[in-house]
Amino acid sequence: MRYQDCIFDLYGTLVDIHTDEERPQLWEDLAAWYREHGAPYAPEELQEAYIRTVRQMECGTSLRNDAHEAHPEIQLEFVFQALYRQKGTDASLDLAVRTGERFRKESLDYIRLYDGAAELLKALRANGQRIWLLSNAQRIFTAYELKTLGIEPLFDGIYLSSDYGCKKPDRRFFDILLKERGIAVEHAVMTGNDGVCDIQGAREAGLSTVYIRSNISPEEPLPGGELHPYVQALVEERVSALLLPGMSDYQKAKAAFDSMIVHTVMEEPIGGELWRIHGGGEEPVPFLEQRAISPLKYGVGMCEDYAAALTLVLRGMGLAAEYVPGLTYSAEGHLVDHAWTVVRLEGTWYHLDCQLEDNISRRGTVRYRYFLRGDATLSASHRWGQNLVDSGLLTPEQAQEVEENWLAPSCPQDYPTPERYLFEEAPPPDINALRAQAGKELDTWEAEHGPLPPMTLDDVPPVFGLAGYGPPDEG
Repeated sequence: MRYQDCIFDLYGTLVDIHTDEERPQLWEDLAAWYREHGAPYAPEELQEAYIRTVRQMECGTSLRNDAHEAHPEIQLEFVFQALYRQKGTDASLDLAVRTGERFRKESLDYIRLYDGAAELLKALRANGQRIWLLSNAQRIFTAYELKTLGIEPLFDGIYLSSDYGCKKPDRRFFDILLKERGIAVEHAVMTGNDGVCDIQGAREAGLSTVYIRSNISPEEPLPGGELHPYVQALVEERVSALLLPGMSDYQKAKAAFDSMIVHTVMEEPIGGELWRIHGGGEEPVPFLEQRAISPLKYGVGMCEDYAAALTLVLRGMGLAAEYVPGLTYSAEGHLVDHAWTVVRLEGTWYHLDCQLEDNISRRGTVRYRYFLRGDATLSASHRWGQNLVDSGLLTPEQAQEVEENWLAPSCPQDYPTPERYLFEEAPPPDINALRAQAGKELDTWEAEHGPLPPMTLDDVPPVFGLAGYGPPDEG
């Protein structure tokens, strides 16, 4: 069984809900409730005081103003209690809870299970899997709603953010569940309807994910990482070969970095159209997916391909990673176009340049000169992001593209350099044979299905394009 533990979000995933906290009748009724209990508020005054108190207790604004999540990083009963005290009334916590329940009742339009939700949970339990709830939610609202909907007994454990002072996508919230219940991330999956809170957060915790686009999902692009099936299979194959139980994020990053050096050589990419005959699609796959195919399938690529493949593999291992276009120095001492990766470990970003590391790896030795470096160290040999814009080396159009799309996160420090890694160098691949292999695969498919229609692939490097930067015979 691949997944022993199934983790679910609640609202928008299992439960359809609609609330309206802007409804005037809500604040009229709640003001009347407060007056009955010794705290005289006008409706508009109460609404303003509620919003102000929530923000004060949050020490800032919430990630999203989704009413059904109800500012889950705080406990709302303390907000309702504070509203009494602001009028000189010393309300008990019990009264504050009952006030919160009244608030929810008056703001709720409807709440119901999505079709098949309960049946799914029951089927998973019958199959021997453990079911967990991990929800950005208020206990004073959600505990009662789980009982009313009849699904509380279907969970092996219920984790509500108001109980823990943090919420998704904060990794701490995921880790609380994983550590308390002894859940192995390689055998667990998170299902949710929010690309940031549920999907991105779970991936950074090392979990597999299932994204559901529901009627109350945030209006935003699909979460990153939903790869073309062919590319996804290549990434999963590499990840499964590297990932071991209990690996730390650092160990994952190192394993991915090492694998790119051991299994990739610098050559023009091969097999860029193979995704079209394995899953197909009417639109080109995104640049990173396009450029990751050759190194993951054939162990061949240019710096853009190394960087794209490493970025996707790191993401496949549950780490946050980004592709970085920029410049570096050639062996002849000229600045040339280049690409590498940044990864986040324990909240801090670092640079990884596996292709340049591959260039200097001799006699089967990885020295880690370009592994987990900070901005200060890497700026001696690289230009990127804002420092590239400020250098004056770019055209106005290139500078605008960097500023709009490629300002990499700050990497404030170096990670300690590991011991050198010794590996047995394999004989160089037969590039012509690999190209012939890819060509034959395409020819065989077209012989059966007909020629592939013309398509312009998304394989042009950002910022510098096909023309590149610097002397054309260097880099």
